[in-house]
Amino acid sequence: MKQKIKVGILVGGYGTRLRPLTNKIPKCLIPLANKPIIEYITEKIIESGLIDEIFLIGREDDLLVENYIHQNSESIKSCRKHESIFKSTYEFIKEMNQTVLIWWGDVIASIDVKAMIESHVGSNSLATMALFDSILSEESRILGIARIYQQKVIQYIDFPSQEELTSNLILSGVFLFEPEIVRILDKYQQLPNCDWSVKGVLEYLVNHQVFNSYIFQGYRINNNSLEDVLRSNMQILKQENNSKNMIGNSCEIEASAQIGDFVSIGNRVRIQQGVFIGNSILFDDSMIEANAVIENSIIYKGVIIRKDEKVKKRIVI
Repeated sequence: MKQKIKVGILVGGYGTRLRPLTNKIPKCLIPLANKPIIEYITEKIIESGLIDEIFLIGREDDLLVENYIHQNSESIKSCRKHESIFKSTYEFIKEMNQTVLIWWGDVIASIDVKAMIESHVGSNSLATMALFDSILSEESRILGIARIYQQKVIQYIDFPSQEELTSNLILSGVFLFEPEIVRILDKYQQLPNCDWSVKGVLEYLVNHQVFNSYIFQGYRINNNSLEDVLRSNMQILKQENNSKNMIGNSCEIEASAQIGDFVSIGNRVRIQQGVFIGNSILFDDSMIEANAVIENSIIYKGVIIRKDEKVKKRIVI
């Protein structure tokens, strides 16, 4: 590909299923193995060697993401503001006026970005949709499923019923678009029932047969819930770091404390005697007092878990 492509990462979701955590921090900044989700996304994109610039597309009121960019990231160009995810994607494609990669900012995935771009270029399609080949699960109800014929996406089903679960190809939240797609979206915008929801736009574009499919295996997790985030943390620890836990800098952990599998502990965390922690994420500066038990939970920055307290399947802020 002669011209390197530009990237828009959508980070404007409200994260309602992760509240109260997302009242404090955007989903894309939640740490997995002590590194924010957004960094795993940008690293995956940059390693393709085919990227020109990366932009974040966020809400008008989301200063946390913008501040993070300025303070911590050299790879991200700037933060664009939006009110509607797909409306902003349309505007971003229109403004860039070249091939763009769109990646939803709460998704981690084992996509080979270079191979996806090569598939897109070879297909001569206006768009390419990355599809995760997986055994069907409840997860497919969240992002939807697709059916293909000769590599073309011929059907997209959002929140499929049990009878509609006829495909193991799950929407990943990663797309490539050519600038000519704007002409089709211009017509869509003129419809009296124009709906800029994920379902509305994808169904319209699929009906116009614009999508090439790029199918991948490995993992794809949409971090919508406590269970999703913990599964992502586990995935990163196993596959990216080849370890069962991650411990940050300047932590104080008593010898009798037990740190089980798939635990990420931030910086300056204090853990007293007799504590057990399993399959959990502890943010920076948290403190776990003696004999407390933490399982399948997220403990936010600076939180103190009191002596003998039991925390299971909870977000504590």
